[in-house]
Amino acid sequence: MDKPYVELPNSKYHDAVILDEYNGKIGLCSGNTGSDDKVYMRWCYPQVKDKKPGEKSIPWKITIGETKEQAIATLEFFLAELKAPF
Repeated sequence: MDKPYVELPNSKYHDAVILDEYNGKIGLCSGNTGSDDKVYMRWCYPQVKDKKPGEKSIPWKITIGETKEQAIATLEFFLAELKAPF
């Protein structure tokens, strides 16, 4: 995979967080590193109105901005929150 990612240390299943841009939206996707050392996104079937899984799977993603500036501001906010005492 050519997208930037970080593998979470000490993860039993080699969990990873992937930085993704699709259709102008920047987000973080859940993924994992396979035994072939490739990084794979996790996919899910989102819930629809009747709380049943939808027909089409999509990446397991959290959008953090529609521009790099918005994405940076979102990440800076959470970084500040993590640095603050709980």
